[in-house]
Amino acid sequence: MLPNDEMLVCGAGFVRKLNNQGGVIWTQYGSGKGGYDITRHTNGYLLAYHYGLIKIDTSGAVLWQREYPDVDYLSKVVVLPDNSLMIIGNEDHRLYVIKTDSTGYYQGLGTHSTSTVPISVYPNPAANTLSINHQTSLPPKP
Repeated sequence: MLPNDEMLVCGAGFVRKLNNQGGVIWTQYGSGKGGYDITRHTNGYLLAYHYGLIKIDTSGAVLWQREYPDVDYLSKVVVLPDNSLMIIGNEDHRLYVIKTDSTGYYQGLGTHSTSTVPISVYPNPAANTLSINHQTSLPPKP
C-alpha cells in the first residue's frame, strides 16, 4: 500500500501502480520473467524476479537492473537498516541468501562467489519444532 491508498502490484514481468479504486496509474514492463516480490527502497521500489532485481523510481522508470546467475528464482528482497539488501532465492532445491550493497551489487570487490554448506532439516513435516543442523569445514585449531 502506498500513500492515498494507492497500490503497487507485480507479476509476469510487470509492475503496476493502481489508484485507490483499482484504476491503472501506470504499468512498467520489465524482464518478462515474472515478478515475485516488491518492496520500498530509497526514492523508489525493488522488484525481485527470476534471476535478479529491478530498481524503479516512483513513476515506474527503470533505474537499474541486476542479475544473479547462480540463482534461478528470487522470492524475497529485504532492505536492511543500513540500506543494503538481503535477497532470498533458490536454485535446484538449494536456498541462497545474498547480501548486496544498496545498488544490488555483492559486498566486497565485486566478485560473485557462492559456497555450499550441507544442512539437514528435521522433522519433515514439522509441527511445533524444526531443527536445522549444518556443517562447516573450519581449519583445525592450532
